[in-house]
Amino acid sequence: MYQVLQPFPLHTKFIDLLLSEYEDILVIEETTAVIEMQLADRYRVKGKLNRVVPRVGELLPEKIQQYVANFAGVETKINSLPSVPGRRPTLCAGCLHRASFFAIKKAVRYSRDNGPAVVIARHPCIIDSARRGELIKRADVNVNEDCDGCGFCLQNFECPAMVMDQEVEQMCIDPFVCTSCGVCLNICPRGAIIEKI
Repeated sequence: MYQVLQPFPLHTKFIDLLLSEYEDILVIEETTAVIEMQLADRYRVKGKLNRVVPRVGELLPEKIQQYVANFAGVETKINSLPSVPGRRPTLCAGCLHRASFFAIKKAVRYSRDNGPAVVIARHPCIIDSARRGELIKRADVNVNEDCDGCGFCLQNFECPAMVMDQEVEQMCIDPFVCTSCGVCLNICPRGAIIEKI
């Protein structure tokens, strides 16, 4: 096995060495078959161009193990990964689109019962503010004892920094994930998410 650090252009001495020393060569590349094309020996070089390795798709370790075993002509046991329940895609912690989506969802729910609804932003776009060189206010947040563990924030706002503490049946903020954007301060129906003082 050899990891090529500079795939293009391959050094001619390296190409000569590979083709003179080895009968068969397996090339595994994540993207385009750059190394394989430079070796240019379709009978001895195996990889994406002759479909020994798929041309598209992610090359997971389990798949690579199988390709290498097939190439070497040996049996291999692929450990299957345990299946875990899926998780909805979510925006990154601190992503300001989260507040917009939350407001739009709230407006849609309102409009179903009451007719048209309008979303008006209280603050200008944070990206515009940053471009103008304005400082962006940060807010460290905490969850107080008013949290009853209803899960409204988790189900509707879905910030990855919000986690349910099963022991006390309250939501808490993961300080390693929280970006202190402060957008969640207005989410809790009980007002349990507060700014740290």
